[in-house]
Amino acid sequence: MPLTELQVRVAHAAGILPYFRKAQQTAFFRSQLEALEKIGHSWRANASHGPALRLFPEFGGLAAVPPDVRVQIVRWMILCYIGEEGGYGTMGRNRKVFYSNSAAPLIEQMFKDHREIIRDDVSGLQKDRSVKLACRDEYIARRFQDLLDLVGA
Repeated sequence: MPLTELQVRVAHAAGILPYFRKAQQTAFFRSQLEALEKIGHSWRANASHGPALRLFPEFGGLAAVPPDVRVQIVRWMILCYIGEEGGYGTMGRNRKVFYSNSAAPLIEQMFKDHREIIRDDVSGLQKDRSVKLACRDEYIARRFQDLLDLVGA
């Protein structure tokens, strides 16, 4: 039987989430990943990033996510955080990078809170095709380096 958000919140608050079956935990966090992917990591979707990410601490944060799903969620968070090349449009001419203002502080906090757990995930994602492609821009690469520094990778 799939876990609901309420069940996961209560289980985390009671300290019993790790005792649920691994398959249930994986299925739940896969559904969270699917929701994030549906929103997308584009800065244009920034109004939806905050509400989606604010739920994670209530679910136990990144520490509660099974490793195979966690690396995918961390990848989504990195792409959301580092943003897209800026410098175009009326409002963006002076902005070198477009990124989600609502997600960035939440991602920074989660990465800081779980740095030991996600350090290898973040470091390994340096080789990810999408991350490498985005980091061709020096300003985006600098934002990714900030995340690497934050987790000590």
